[in-house]
Amino acid sequence: MSTRGCVAIGTPEHWQGVYNHWDSYPTYLGAKLWEHLHPNGQLRDLNAFAEDLLMYGDWREYLNRGVCPCCGQKGVGQPHTISGPFYDYWLRSEPLPEPFQSNLEKHGYPDPEAKYHEHGNGPDDQISSEYPDPLYIEWVYVINPANKVMTVLTACRAPKPANAPVFESIRPLRVETPQGSVWWYPDIKAAYRHVVVASIDLTGPEPDWRNIEVEGIGSVTKPTTSMLFLPCIADVSGYISQRKETLSVVRNAERRCI
Repeated sequence: MSTRGCVAIGTPEHWQGVYNHWDSYPTYLGAKLWEHLHPNGQLRDLNAFAEDLLMYGDWREYLNRGVCPCCGQKGVGQPHTISGPFYDYWLRSEPLPEPFQSNLEKHGYPDPEAKYHEHGNGPDDQISSEYPDPLYIEWVYVINPANKVMTVLTACRAPKPANAPVFESIRPLRVETPQGSVWWYPDIKAAYRHVVVASIDLTGPEPDWRNIEVEGIGSVTKPTTSMLFLPCIADVSGYISQRKETLSVVRNAERRCI
């Protein structure tokens, strides 16, 4: 499922990290991240992890060590905008249509000349607390190497701020309220923010991810984009063309639609 999220470094208030497109719920991404941080049951060097992670823009790109799974190029960013049919076949673990199957057998990659896909911008695609976009980024996992804590944030609806801007804008706007910052989305006239669901001691036992997920879903006012505004992130291109405006965060989101 396309529940978007972020794996980040920092604190709940100030963080920067990489995008995750598939199933960012605690029961999947949270559990996978815990497993990754504890190879052989031992906590890895978090400072080294942080430095390594922030070399990339996408969690999949990080896991692939920067190698594009479509063409084999390294350091070119996460693949996106796949125009050939091979990706659907690949996801289903079925034989690829030609010429992709022959390419895979000969070169090890289905599109070695990158004719049917494009690439992201690596670290330039990172997400941060300066522009967290809580309508789209539904779960954030913030690793603090200094105190060895993982903080889990989830996106939620916030009350409409009394000082919400009245002008039209495709860009979400940060609004300061007595309860803290919220992001106001003028097109849907709604405010969103990230809230802390759990703080996890990475030196302790693995938490119950199901409980964290239930707590996150039950403690916030949903929906986010799973049910509201844009039913599928792949539809963003049409939305942009209607507005005839360029918005970097939406353009980046469109690139992530694999």
